[in-house]
Amino acid sequence: MNQRIIDLFNTTFQNITALTTFDTTKERTTLQAKKESEDAYHNSEDYKHLLQQITLKKQKISENDKAIEHNKELAVLKNKIDSDKHHLQICVALKTLLTTRIQVETNLAIVSSTSCTEESLKDLLSSLNLYSLSLSQEMPSELTNQFTEYKETYQTYLNKSMNVVSMKLSNLMKSQNFPKSPLTETTKVKSYTDFLQSHLFAQTTPKSALSNALMTSTILLVQQLFQREDSKLYAYTSLDLVIPYIR
Repeated sequence: MNQRIIDLFNTTFQNITALTTFDTTKERTTLQAKKESEDAYHNSEDYKHLLQQITLKKQKISENDKAIEHNKELAVLKNKIDSDKHHLQICVALKTLLTTRIQVETNLAIVSSTSCTEESLKDLLSSLNLYSLSLSQEMPSELTNQFTEYKETYQTYLNKSMNVVSMKLSNLMKSQNFPKSPLTETTKVKSYTDFLQSHLFAQTTPKSALSNALMTSTILLVQQLFQREDSKLYAYTSLDLVIPYIR
């Protein structure tokens, strides 16, 4: 046991002696040469160029990060603008529907009154045409119900307009004992007839069932004007027969 302790002590002593007497000159020389080489590289143009490249890349990365954030902000802003634009389209479309509807109602009320003039007939015709044109416009999906009602109301206004003008034409010609007596209000008769023609006889597109029914009732209404004992035009059935007497 004592011998083992003595051997361990001797080995440890030898190791310590070897470390204290070890020549580190070579290692120091190697490390010094390496340090000088690194210092020389750090002071070289290549190293400076590398640092510049690294700096530029860092700047580019920073700029790209800013651009990405900016694009995100732009995307949010674009979505908001698109949303606002869509809401504006809804408002404009709704305003168009309401404005056109009010114009037709106003003009129809004037034509229905006793103060109906040729100008008021033109205004009604213009507003009806504008109403018809607006039906061909694309509407936002949010206004589907309103647009459906708007379409249905157009036919109602058209029917009312035709009926009002037809009755005015009928009453006017009856009061003048048409076609025997000279017409003292030729301009009015012509205006009424032109109005009816513009919506019934001059249409080039296929007519709906309501339009066909309205045309038939209008023709029959005018036909009644000729079903008097003093008229020689009893057999005629078309509103076109009125034209020769008012041109």
